[in-house]
Amino acid sequence: MRARTEGVENWVVLHSLGGDGLAALIIKGLEPGTGLASGQAKDKQKEFLSKIIDRLNEIFAGDGLTEDDMQNYARTIKDKVAENQRGVTPIADNTREQALLGDFPGAVEEAILNSNEAQQKQMIKLLSMSEKLSEFQNAILDMFQTMPPGSAKRPQLAPSSRSYGGLYN
Repeated sequence: MRARTEGVENWVVLHSLGGDGLAALIIKGLEPGTGLASGQAKDKQKEFLSKIIDRLNEIFAGDGLTEDDMQNYARTIKDKVAENQRGVTPIADNTREQALLGDFPGAVEEAILNSNEAQQKQMIKLLSMSEKLSEFQNAILDMFQTMPPGSAKRPQLAPSSRSYGGLYN
């Protein structure tokens, strides 16, 4: 895990929280942890992630979404904004306030619309083409099998000599 500050004081850009943490989110007023091998940085970053999740819970309150749903959606939108140089440049070159007055909010709105369009196209393709759905199911199974043993999110799969056509049989 690592965190680094960019721009103005009290801005934290998390480039990697590892595992299932949110990456590259910016929040004003939260400080990254410090101190090598002190455990302090890890605790501060866990607290930081917890505050992000709390904010997502407030935004999507009552929608019946899991924390994973909210985090995955936030990651998707963040990645879509990152594809748009117009959305990324204000983050790197300006204060938070300037970024929010510039192109960044529009880039986020565009990312929301584009992510929906991309997911719709994928959904339609998978549900209308059984061979693509089967390939996708195998890819998802492969993703589970690449997770570390004992991972909280890795389901326990029964051993089998049957090939599923994936990378890890």
